[in-house]
Amino acid sequence: MMPCRGGARPRPRRCFGLAFLLLLALPVPAWTQVRPDTVAADTAARDTILVPIPPTAVSADTLPSDSLRRTARDSVQATPFPSYPSPLPIGWGAGRWEWDRAALWRYHGYSLLEFLERTPGFTVVRAGDHGQPVGITALGLGGGRLRVFIDGFEIDPLGYTSVDLQQVGTADLESVRIERDLSGIRIELSSIRAPESRPFSAVEAGTGVWEAKLLRGVLVRGVGGRSVITASYDAVTTEGYRFDAPFSMVAARAAWSYAVSERTGLQLEIRNSGVERLEGAYNENYDRRTILLRGRSRIRDGLVVDGALGRAWRKPATDDFLATDLASVQGMLRASYTRGITWGEALVRVRDDALTSSASPRLELATRAIFRPLPWASAESELRTSRLGDAGALVWRATGRAGRTGAPTVFLSLAGGAQGVGLVADEDSIPQFSSISSTVAAVRIGAEITRNVFSAGLAGVNVAGARIAPFGAAFDRGLPARDADAARGLEAHASGVLPRTGEFLRAEGWVSYWPTGGDRPYLPELDARAALTANGLFYDGQLEPSASFQVARRGSMLVPQGQAGAEYVSTTPYTLTNLFLQIRILDIQAFGLWENLLNYQSAADLPGRPLPGQRLIYGIRWVFRD
Repeated sequence: MMPCRGGARPRPRRCFGLAFLLLLALPVPAWTQVRPDTVAADTAARDTILVPIPPTAVSADTLPSDSLRRTARDSVQATPFPSYPSPLPIGWGAGRWEWDRAALWRYHGYSLLEFLERTPGFTVVRAGDHGQPVGITALGLGGGRLRVFIDGFEIDPLGYTSVDLQQVGTADLESVRIERDLSGIRIELSSIRAPESRPFSAVEAGTGVWEAKLLRGVLVRGVGGRSVITASYDAVTTEGYRFDAPFSMVAARAAWSYAVSERTGLQLEIRNSGVERLEGAYNENYDRRTILLRGRSRIRDGLVVDGALGRAWRKPATDDFLATDLASVQGMLRASYTRGITWGEALVRVRDDALTSSASPRLELATRAIFRPLPWASAESELRTSRLGDAGALVWRATGRAGRTGAPTVFLSLAGGAQGVGLVADEDSIPQFSSISSTVAAVRIGAEITRNVFSAGLAGVNVAGARIAPFGAAFDRGLPARDADAARGLEAHASGVLPRTGEFLRAEGWVSYWPTGGDRPYLPELDARAALTANGLFYDGQLEPSASFQVARRGSMLVPQGQAGAEYVSTTPYTLTNLFLQIRILDIQAFGLWENLLNYQSAADLPGRPLPGQRLIYGIRWVFRD
């Protein structure tokens, strides 16, 4: 599972062919069959609000159903690893957005970052082309508030305060859920599961300007009646804008799950990744490995228990800006219970000496609950306590929603408490972590309406009393926390099918406006995106063309001028346009992504670090179902 490396300048593209020859050489017998998920479906109703950016309004998977005739050999079945129920409401009003596998595969890009940029209300601060340092925040909360989980197990940002989403493989994702609450950002990734009653594999290859290349693949197959194996490979490489910012990433995963019974499963998983970013500030050249054992069981109807124990470690190579090995051991236990109109979850997470390697809590206790007393009314609550270094935290959040079908739905969200936020600096190439206690006092109130193929919403947000931490990325690493005043803003979204187009054309967009920014860094005065999308099915679903033309506008915001001090400057507003095209014929998808279509070359989120000019990526994905 080691990434291919060699010579003074290891490049993962050297092992593209070898990795996939090994992956595709695995025989996929037609007799292997997978049972449907044995965990009961979520009983709590979901929001009916659809937010087309990201594309949550897209229908279910439109790939043609299996037309091959089954034989007696198909009687052998393999039970997949049980799923974990997640009935939390999704939509713009709830502040959650989710893509299933079909929606993920309708859009292409380098990494998870592209999906986050399409999501309303998030601020992505880029330091250049793909692979260069980024910061992610929302609602003016600053850095250190992004958490990323894979099947409930948190990815610890070893050596940093937040995970870089450009360095997380996407080849084997079943779904992505992004949650933006009033205290931070939570990204839930679900690994691909045995998707249907036959083996499954897919290969994606692409290339583009600035020597960009990507190669991804995944294989899922049953073995006997109790085991399912999964293998995935994800590699991206580019020389960067104007060929002066090279970056490469290779991620591989192998997992074996075993069904103890139809209700209980065990899974062993190994992840390995290699990252190289040289010729710039804070060079990165390291290997990261994770070994993980998890178990999940449906104790009885409505009650699911999930546990995991794993170790992650980061080993630097030549020229890495960190000169020491970093590691963390994490244990997690959670239980979910659904009964009638209620759902609840309790969680405990512990780490071994976490603060010495990452800004993650040593101990965390959390509980969440949903209560839906009436079909048109619901309440949601969360309580989370943790300890990060010497900073304790107790954060609470509550949301209420009410509205009948076809009528406006009103919602109110509140959050309060204190949260530990990590800071990081470097001494002799060894990360030095500290923490601060940052209070949370926020409210969001609004309304939205959905009728047939139209939806719209408007909300007001007030965020007060927080100390703003830097991202801990290369461009603000070591800067002190910053006190900020209250920020007040408005956000809105709208989406609708154009008349007389047979639901083929849809116009959609969202905007966030902060007339009172509270002197908070990384909070644009205006952030907006509008799109015209087309999607249709022809010839009994065998042909599916898709297209999207997008315009993104970002206003000025405060950003650090440099690492030498804590001086902040205002950026220059900019507007970018993007074009996406895809054609699917049966199980083959050809795609093209043309970013910054009008070649606006002066756009920048940080002083002296321009965003890429025109960037074109094109490629093909092929799905194999036997």
